[in-house]
Amino acid sequence: MALAGLVALAGLGITTWSYAQVWKDSETLWRWAVEVDPECSVCHGKLGESALGGAEGAIRAAEAEALFRRAIALRPDLLDAYFNLGTALVVQGRYAEAAAPLQSYMERAPWTASGPERLGLVYLLAGRHDAAIPLLREALLRRPAAPGLRGYLGQALEERARALQAQGRSGEAEVLRTEARTLQGQPASRP
Repeated sequence: MALAGLVALAGLGITTWSYAQVWKDSETLWRWAVEVDPECSVCHGKLGESALGGAEGAIRAAEAEALFRRAIALRPDLLDAYFNLGTALVVQGRYAEAAAPLQSYMERAPWTASGPERLGLVYLLAGRHDAAIPLLREALLRRPAAPGLRGYLGQALEERARALQAQGRSGEAEVLRTEARTLQGQPASRP
């Protein structure tokens, strides 16, 4: 009886040790989960997050993109996969392509600040300041304490003001500059 107990205990110890190797970090855990169940949409999404969020995330953005696309194909209602797909495309500098999954994310999760914030940043990076401003304003309304959001909106406002000024629309440009200064806590200029 004692020998059977020792054998069972040893077997459990070996099994535990082997699973500890699989679960040593999130990427190995999710890679194992995808191997066990290739139809697991959450597993593909989490593996993509691990690839994109790791130390080599920028280098592995294409791999993460494929994982997020697979997660969406398996389960189109998986919210985070759309957001993360947009992020992976942004990391690759593919701003025009990033807009569609971020729009899908916003349609599926209209209550969040992260959708308008990320899409606003995409438009800001793409130089589409007129499109970025309303999204960044909406994100700021939903999450006023978000780090960096005031700066992003201020930058979009300043860039749009420059474009308006170049078109001879000084009045509109000054309104945007005043809003940008207010966001950044600077006093408004006098005419």
